[in-house]
Amino acid sequence: MKSYRKDIGFEFEVVSNISPTKLKKLIRKATGWSGITTDTDCSIQYEDENMNYGIEIQTKPVPAGAALVGLRKIYKIFRDNDIKTNDSTGVHVNISFSKKGYNHDIDAHKLQVITDDIKWLKKFERIDCEYAISPKFAITELIEKMNKKKNASDESVMTRIGSMTSRYESDENEMNIKENSINITKLDSDSPYVEFRIIGGPNYQWKPKESVNAIKHFNRAMDMSLGNKYDYLYKRYVSKMNHQPKYTIIPH
Repeated sequence: MKSYRKDIGFEFEVVSNISPTKLKKLIRKATGWSGITTDTDCSIQYEDENMNYGIEIQTKPVPAGAALVGLRKIYKIFRDNDIKTNDSTGVHVNISFSKKGYNHDIDAHKLQVITDDIKWLKKFERIDCEYAISPKFAITELIEKMNKKKNASDESVMTRIGSMTSRYESDENEMNIKENSINITKLDSDSPYVEFRIIGGPNYQWKPKESVNAIKHFNRAMDMSLGNKYDYLYKRYVSKMNHQPKYTIIPH
């Protein structure tokens, strides 16, 4: 499979006993990256009286290889400094093609279907996370509704999925909201990218191998979303869902 060059930026959510400013300096020294920003995040929950901050750390996009090396270094900083993670913390992985024109060619609904987010959400114990909702759940509900009166064809289901992931649909659409595990709402921005919200959960800083492997899977799914070479995977998945509504594993 042809692999296209990509850039990756991160958003790390953590609970810390050191200040955002000091944490930013540690990360900048370890990675050599500029443009790192930190901020307090009120959505991060913690009860440990020794922890003073819920922090979000944002990094600018860098080439994918350098991003994966930097990810491991940042996880080590978290481990060495007793920085905590829990159910309310995650890692948002922002991926874009280095050749910017490709980002406008991403087939959003195909990407949301062929990315095996269910597998990785389970791996990181985030299958029930309200900030990383699998689009597969919305597809299941759609199919159940369409099949209430009569059996829907695979083609009609795919057409409806396409309209549900349309970038011009309402923000209330369940497959086109920022809380999706595969957030496609940034594809219409001036600098388009896809935000994968799957990695995270308790002690994610102790799972560098799993995180790197998940990101490699996201990268492959991005490649497969271009053109029509992998349409057969998308059609196979939808067909499985249509005839076995509880089917949620990608049939690669």
